[in-house]
Amino acid sequence: MPTEPAHPATGAPATGTRRGELDVLRALVVLGLVFFHAALVFSPTTTTTSRTGTRPVP
Repeated sequence: MPTEPAHPATGAPATGTRRGELDVLRALVVLGLVFFHAALVFSPTTTTTSRTGTRPVP
């Protein structure tokens, strides 16, 4: 009788099923982060870093 291989980190049996809704949620979060970081280009409070810390960009 064959047994399922155990997950290497947890030792739990590998089931091979994925939750599609979690994949969609993960993709939406990544897409939202892309738009968020792209919008930071237009932020009026942009700062730059220097050796002494952060200072506002004139």
